[in-house]
Amino acid sequence: MSSLSLILVTKNAAPFLAAAMVQAETCRRDFDAQVIAVDAGSTDGTWESLELMTSWTVQRQHQAGLAAARNEAVELATGEVIAFLDADDEWAPDKTTKQLQALEREPDTDVVSALLRKVGALGDGTIHPAWTPSGCLFRRRAFDRVGPFDIRLRLACDHEWFMRARRMQLRMSLIEECLVQKNIHDANLSHRRDEYRAELLEVLRSRD
Repeated sequence: MSSLSLILVTKNAAPFLAAAMVQAETCRRDFDAQVIAVDAGSTDGTWESLELMTSWTVQRQHQAGLAAARNEAVELATGEVIAFLDADDEWAPDKTTKQLQALEREPDTDVVSALLRKVGALGDGTIHPAWTPSGCLFRRRAFDRVGPFDIRLRLACDHEWFMRARRMQLRMSLIEECLVQKNIHDANLSHRRDEYRAELLEVLRSRD
């Protein structure tokens, strides 16, 4: 089985942190995974909780923004496969197993996703393909080929990365099972829809 690195990026994640830490630690134990936590200057006790995890790699991020935090964590990752866990997301217990199995069956596949359900205070229960980092497993070579997340983008960095991956014809597959619960709430970056759409429009214009 391929070696695995799990990346947890946090910023004032206290309401969701305990559950996220349990998920990350379970992954570490079950898959002998490297866990990397990068914190963006939390002031709500998140950082202090992360510091207690002596079996993890824990650091403050050096450059502002979600894209930069993820990029810094990818640089620290030693696994052949990389997972991203958003602190406010919940994975099905067999998500990682099923996605790793899919990558083992499909050696040419670089990214494997699944379905997610929108839950939480502002979630509507709808199910969508989880083309978001927390819904996927990535082979490390995907980042070697596509490159890092674009640090110029505050909200649309995930969408832009997948646009580049598709344009470069990266091989990606989808497990038709709901394996991720996506918490939708006021603090979601992606919930800032007007800003997100404006930024995405700029990305699309720049690709014309």
